[in-house]
Amino acid sequence: MNQYTMEAFLFTPDFGEDMYLFNSSSSSDSDSNDEDECNCESDTKTPSMKRLKTEGFLEMEVPLLNEYDFKCHFRVSKTTYEKVLELLYYGFNSDHKGGREKITPEKATFILLWYLGNQETFKQMSERFKNTMSSIHGVIQRAIKKLNSLMQEQILWPSSAENPNISQLFETISNLKGCIGVLGVSYIKIPKPKEDVANFYMSAQNYPCLALQGVVTVNGKFLDIFISGGSSNTEQLLYQSNLITEMENGLLDDDYYLIGYGDYLNRRWLIQPLPNKESHIFNECHDSASRVFPESLGYLKGRFQRLQNFENRDMAIVTQCIEAACMLHNLAIDCEDDNEPFTYTDTGIFKSTNEEYCNSDECDDGGRRQELVQSLMKLEI
Repeated sequence: MNQYTMEAFLFTPDFGEDMYLFNSSSSSDSDSNDEDECNCESDTKTPSMKRLKTEGFLEMEVPLLNEYDFKCHFRVSKTTYEKVLELLYYGFNSDHKGGREKITPEKATFILLWYLGNQETFKQMSERFKNTMSSIHGVIQRAIKKLNSLMQEQILWPSSAENPNISQLFETISNLKGCIGVLGVSYIKIPKPKEDVANFYMSAQNYPCLALQGVVTVNGKFLDIFISGGSSNTEQLLYQSNLITEMENGLLDDDYYLIGYGDYLNRRWLIQPLPNKESHIFNECHDSASRVFPESLGYLKGRFQRLQNFENRDMAIVTQCIEAACMLHNLAIDCEDDNEPFTYTDTGIFKSTNEEYCNSDECDDGGRRQELVQSLMKLEI
């Protein structure tokens, strides 16, 4: 094994830079002895030392990864990586105007996926990718901003022509006719904010968090998302978002509706379980359909582990990261990127704890729920 091969083998992310300095120092002593014996020029070792100082995990290990190991590291398949690269390419392909070494679109994509898919600190990522912490931070901000500008292309409602197929799939798994999505809320932990805004982010379980309201369809894709402080309950979040306005303006045809996963009022387009166990058949069907929400959020947080517990205190960036992760989640599904390896039990799902909303006089289901109950009662017979 020659000098170059030995140094490349010894320099791995697990050893870090200190180990590299130790090994390069050892090899230098060896080289010095060899020079005394063979009278070689002292500068012959300089190129390899310079190369190893600037090349690391990304340059030396990633090209050797097979599909499985690549996915374990970056949380997406190589196909999904190529799609993300296409989205980010022109945002990082501008002319280089001197100064620090240019970060290529390929490297920026790897940095973004690593940040969202792992929980390393900026210091650890700086050592891994051989860039300063400020450069790593800047790349992530730039990439997140680019993805957010394209979010409406990835997180969108199905067309009227797609609704019958989606409804048929929901009917297959739950016997509910006309359902095209599940509305729910999941909480994402954040560091303790400043005292003047702490109440806005404090959840009912008394920990600081952001609330992610999402509509998830049968294959786990997000149709709509909204993010706000964790102190808001499900109805408050719904009114803060644009979802009610869009629904009242005819976003869904009368034949289709969503089911709720939380303490929502019943509406023409939003159906909750029946209180007091009036129909166990209906509630079982409702439960079968609503499971796609926690499963999808589990895959989202399992794939992009940063969402399990953020350390960043800039809530604007955290919000943008959550939105970008949801967008990449949809992109991975489009790429048939299997998410089974990333199963995560999401304990932050908001579940209904009382029947006040179901029994409220404000409920207006337009008879939709009773129609569903009557149709399902035939199954009971």
